[in-house]
Amino acid sequence: MHTIFSFILILTSTLAVLLPNQATAQTPAKFISQVVPENMIAGQQYTVFIQFKNKSAMTWEASQAISLTLRTDKKGNPWQPQHVRLSKQQTVKTDQIATFQFRITAPPEAGEYPFRWQLRHPKLGWIGEKTPNLNISVAPKDANTQAEFVLQKIPGMKKLGTYYTILERGQIYTVSLTFKNNGNDVWTPGKVKLVSKNNKRPLTWMVDQINLDSRKVIKPGEIKTFGFNIVTPPEPGIYDFQWQMFDKQIGHFGEPSEKVAITIR
Repeated sequence: MHTIFSFILILTSTLAVLLPNQATAQTPAKFISQVVPENMIAGQQYTVFIQFKNKSAMTWEASQAISLTLRTDKKGNPWQPQHVRLSKQQTVKTDQIATFQFRITAPPEAGEYPFRWQLRHPKLGWIGEKTPNLNISVAPKDANTQAEFVLQKIPGMKKLGTYYTILERGQIYTVSLTFKNNGNDVWTPGKVKLVSKNNKRPLTWMVDQINLDSRKVIKPGEIKTFGFNIVTPPEPGIYDFQWQMFDKQIGHFGEPSEKVAITIR
């Protein structure tokens, strides 16, 4: 009898250790919020925010390869990317919130597409709640609004395979970028502007958007040169310099400028 009682006690203690882990595997992540444009243009990029709260006893870290993964049933789903990992800087303890901010590229063809995500652990598989299911309406790319990159001028710029230049840190430099309106729409102030493509480091150059002149519209076939000052970063390193036209209604459009690798010393 004593042996049987001891076995039951040991078995009960073992279950007491395992059950919290099993519960954690079922509901370790609680959906908090998401910010997603419900209307998109085919092939365009958009910023998405999705938040989950860590309800497990385990700290989430990048080394665990936990990822936010697309969870739709449509085969060959055209959303890109379909997996987003925690950044190396993120450590999410119990009851803390993980924020996934990333750029999503809309499907290349017009239509309605499901958009739903869930966290995935490489060993446990799918974990926690899913995001609410969204059906994103993707409109065809507007051929009326297009832009052709013409040229750019940056002090000391050279080409050796790719464009590059070397600038001093914390200094002011004058640059210019020229684009041609090769669509059918007029570019109007307040609606169309030039924006930096450096999404990972906003305001790298202390400016990330340049508006059209308030009294000047750019008609189809006309060329617009944006001349402005940038301030180089205070830290040495290599920084990308690339810009693209932007419309308030359809987002980025047309051909971006040639990417330039700027070494700051």
